[in-house]
Parts: sequence; C-alpha cells; structure tokens
Amino acid sequence: MSLFGNTSSSTSIQASTNVDISLDVQVPPGPEDSISDIAFSPKQEILSVASWDNKIHIYEIGSAGARGIEMYEHTGPVLSTHFHSSGKYVASGSADKTAKVYDLEARQATQVAAHDMPIKCVKFVNTPGGEMLATASWDKTLRYWDSRCTIPPPNFL
Repeated sequence: MSLFGNTSSSTSIQASTNVDISLDVQVPPGPEDSISDIAFSPKQEILSVASWDNKIHIYEIGSAGARGIEMYEHTGPVLSTHFHSSGKYVASGSADKTAKVYDLEARQATQVAAHDMPIKCVKFVNTPGGEMLATASWDKTLRYWDSRCTIPPPNFL
C-alpha cells in the first residue's frame, strides 16, 4: 500500500506508446533554447512562442504546415507571451524586466512596461475603460498598463 493506494492493483492504466503523429505540424525552425510559453492569435492562425533564447518567434500555421513570419528580441529570456483581442499585437514579458508589444502590421516592437525584477506573466485584459496590458513580476507586483497611451498607433483599441 502506498500513499496513492495499492500499487499492485490489476486495474493500472498503461500509457500508449503507439501515437499517430501523421497529422502533427512541426514548427521549423524552432527556438534555439527552451520554450517557456505559447499563445495563439484569437483572429488568425498565428502562433507566438516565448523562449529562453531571448526571442519571440511568430509563426503562421496553415494546411501546408508552419512557417516563421516574424521574430523580435529582448535582452533576457522571454517568459510569457499573449495576443491582444484584435490579433494585431503580441505582448511579451522577459527576465530583462521589460514587457514589449509587437505590432504585427508595422513590424515593430515597443517597450511598454518595466519592473524591478523579471516579468513572469503578461496578459491583455478587458476592462470597462478598454483593453489593458497586465504584467506580473518576480518583484511581487501586478501592474496594469493603459495600452491606449503606450502602444502606437492611436487606434490601438
């Protein structure tokens, strides 16, 4: 008997080693280091990948497979990524203590937030005043950033 019940039970579940991967889509080229987070666009088939290689890799996923379409960098490992509800912006939080937003149309990253320690999580949040960026950091703070003031163009929301 163990903490989780009888270990010699005849009803044990065995994991299948025969997995059909014929429909899997590989995302080449992948990040150069460990992946810390992924996010899918709510509007189009686009995937954002945060990595310890200090980069956000952005891929278009289609019936023909995946292809890299954009990439931008931080100066430290990227720990979190999230899409704006419009699908036009990708946010990222990094161990470099900054959060950035990448405009997919303008192809430009803008730093929009900073903390005293690494930013572990970024999320776009709907509020009565509009969509804001929330950041959570290892400095034990949660902050909200008014994206209407920090992210070009003015018609962000």
